[in-house]
Amino acid sequence: MPVASKEKKRVMDFCKYPSLIEVPDLLEMQRASYEEFLQRDVPPEKREYKGLEAVFRDVFPVESYNEKMSLEYVEYRFAEPRYSMEKCEEEELTYAIPLYVKLRLNKKETGEVIEQEVYLGDIPLMNERGSFIINGTEKIVVNQIQRTPGVFFEETTATSGEGKASYRARIIPERGNWLDLELKDGLLYMRINRGRRFLGTLFLRALGASPEDVLNQIDSPQDREILRRSFEQDGASSTRDALLKIYHQLRPGRPPVFESVKEVFERTFLNPRYYNLDKIGRFQINQELGLNTGWDCMVLRLEDMVGVVRSLLKINREAVELESMDHLAYRRVRRIGDLLTEQIRIGLAHLSRIVQQRMSIQSPETITPRSLVNTKALRGAIESFFHTGQLSQYLDQTNPLAELTHKRRLSALGPGGLSR
Repeated sequence: MPVASKEKKRVMDFCKYPSLIEVPDLLEMQRASYEEFLQRDVPPEKREYKGLEAVFRDVFPVESYNEKMSLEYVEYRFAEPRYSMEKCEEEELTYAIPLYVKLRLNKKETGEVIEQEVYLGDIPLMNERGSFIINGTEKIVVNQIQRTPGVFFEETTATSGEGKASYRARIIPERGNWLDLELKDGLLYMRINRGRRFLGTLFLRALGASPEDVLNQIDSPQDREILRRSFEQDGASSTRDALLKIYHQLRPGRPPVFESVKEVFERTFLNPRYYNLDKIGRFQINQELGLNTGWDCMVLRLEDMVGVVRSLLKINREAVELESMDHLAYRRVRRIGDLLTEQIRIGLAHLSRIVQQRMSIQSPETITPRSLVNTKALRGAIESFFHTGQLSQYLDQTNPLAELTHKRRLSALGPGGLSR
């Protein structure tokens, strides 16, 4: 079912010969992506974990600072558009559908449960031509080509002490911190978000590995010697010590408390809400390292890190020729559904912080889901995407071919891509 149905015009065919190949729908990718994002015609209990449904499940529940209340997501629905496309074009309005979300507030002290439906704003609706009517003007969202998440090995400009080429492993998640591993002076080093360098064996210890567990999985005596020296010089004797040292890298200058240190590490690297490889990243890591981890595992595991270290040591030892990270095999196309999902995730993350603040201010006796929710956060995120986003552009209406070409265009710019 199309996103916005409209009666199709009758097409007259004056060809002398019948068509041998059916002309494909060249805008199917855009429309299908937006339908998957909205899941408008799917019953709430049958909606899949993707698009708008995935964002709501990730952001909610939102708990108060004292953990005495929580706001949970139940389901969402769309109402019919307030105005037709023709009226929106004439009166410079936005063709959109209202979004209503059913939320449940749990008051843990009293056991009271309040369930209400809350209006969160309007979401622009794609028409059958694959475009949007924004303030009376027809606009489209250009697909973005971007580096796929996963693990990549590349040759660096620096050389080792022996004059050989130096190599680096980079783990890029869909959402979260980048991790770089490299060899220097016979030791394994690591960086988080291109920050300060520290010994990579600390990260292995923080994941619960002991030196014996890691060394037993390495075949080459030369590689085992590199790891053994790294373990000896990392200055940690337990998982606790490793977590404290990594905490100094993540939060420099803050006094460490072990309970908060462990919580920060788990939230940063082991919680799919904050660190997510996505199915594409998990597939790429499995292919690159020869693993068989299920696609539902979206975070880094100890086996992944050991596999990355083992591959990096092997590449450094054998000096193999690597494919460029700019190869199209390491690129993917982010469609309108993926782009808008990330934008709404930003808006809902802002909304969750507002909800937590209001939970601590408002009276527990009179508080309700509607009094907690501020729709400006989500509305602002959607408006900034369609009004000022780099990938939201005015439709080229020079001729039908220019219009079709513009809708199928790929761009490397935009959020998460290149910058001018």
